[in-house]
Amino acid sequence: MLIFCLAVVFLFFIVYMGLQMYIKNKLIAFLENKDFDSFYNLLSTTKAQVVLPPYNIEYMKLNGYMMQNRKKEIDHQFTLLLREKKNKQQTQDLLQRGLQYYIDRKDSRKCHLFLDEMKNVMGTQVMKEATYMVDILVDGKSCFIEEMKEKLNSVSENQKPVYYYLIQKQYENCHDMKNAKLYENLCSQWKERK
Repeated sequence: MLIFCLAVVFLFFIVYMGLQMYIKNKLIAFLENKDFDSFYNLLSTTKAQVVLPPYNIEYMKLNGYMMQNRKKEIDHQFTLLLREKKNKQQTQDLLQRGLQYYIDRKDSRKCHLFLDEMKNVMGTQVMKEATYMVDILVDGKSCFIEEMKEKLNSVSENQKPVYYYLIQKQYENCHDMKNAKLYENLCSQWKERK
């Protein structure tokens, strides 16, 4: 009897994993082909909801909405996903993705909401860099120029173009186009060397 029960459990596990893999592959194919109707329909099926965790389903919807640039739905998904139960890695990924999305949209209010959420789960260095990005690229501040120039001496070669770009943007924010162009050129020269 025990062997029969183990065989049933093993068979159930194999079927479950196979169905999960099949659904994930179908979803990826729908996204690659930009077949969004089929993508959302599959996500709403009972079989998808049985084999995929609720957070993953909502995160996949976010991916679809972002590919379609559906701003209202994206905003809704971020709000929903922030409330969903998730592990630390999922939380960090969601917060970084949301912050980058709202930086690109230049939405200061939403950026600051994400920065507030990040304080609880991100390291000091990540928070500092995220704050730089929002302050400089969204809020138009230029108060980090000297600090960043000093850091250029100690950052890795791969970090230098980021600092060049952020210094350039700060000079643009204070309408000093001569120095902005200088740092734009430094960034370009670095890229040409690589």
